[in-house]
Amino acid sequence: MSIQKLVSCVFLTAVLSAPALAESPKAAGLPPSAQLLSTVDFGDDSGPYTGDWECDDSRFIGWGVATSTDSDNNGTDASDCRHLFEIGQIRVNRTQDEFPAAMCAEVNFGTDAGNFSNDGACDDPRFTGSAMHSILNFEDLGRDASDCRSLCESGAIWLR
Repeated sequence: MSIQKLVSCVFLTAVLSAPALAESPKAAGLPPSAQLLSTVDFGDDSGPYTGDWECDDSRFIGWGVATSTDSDNNGTDASDCRHLFEIGQIRVNRTQDEFPAAMCAEVNFGTDAGNFSNDGACDDPRFTGSAMHSILNFEDLGRDASDCRSLCESGAIWLR
């Protein structure tokens, strides 16, 4: 693993473990209930990044999710995602009902320093929803504030 990827992974782990940005559904290492596990459709292993111990499915968030995800990979990395889900390292993204637009006032959206800011789509990987860009990169975290703020306030996106 390159130094740059290692640094990115360590930083992403620290950011995603911060309670204001994302939280794990359980303490690390504690498996989810059988009932919760049965509600998740992990898909299959037909994607290009299977078997690397990293979940490449943007429907999940947590320590084991890749630093760059593409919605085209959703449902194609089942074994990696299932394993990480079972050991409590990732969780399914929140639903819109779990993060109402009124909660957007509490979010630190960051700046507009990203390469794709002010284009009408949110590129910040902390969010999910219909107005998100399909490819999410860790380097865009907190760097698309205006787009993400307006889309969050409209209810089109929400914190994962």
